[in-house]
Amino acid sequence: RRARSPSARPVCPAPTMVTLAMLDRTFSDGDTITPAQLRSRSLVADPAAGVKIVASGEIHKKLIVQGCLASKKAVDAVEKAGGTVSF
Repeated sequence: RRARSPSARPVCPAPTMVTLAMLDRTFSDGDTITPAQLRSRSLVADPAAGVKIVASGEIHKKLIVQGCLASKKAVDAVEKAGGTVSF
């Protein structure tokens, strides 16, 4: 049997990374954050590949994050600030 070439493997695009600092700077207290909201604020170009919130920087606002992937530290930081994260 012939081996598949590396280029024949399906390519899954990596999710776009968004930092806590970007969220804190861009959104107001109590805002709901979705991939579509991130695109409308020009934080991501194409949310179809997915969006991941990473714990770089600090967050001081109560935000509701929906439909985004998030690192464990990012989830902890959002919840510590009074917000919620749902996948």
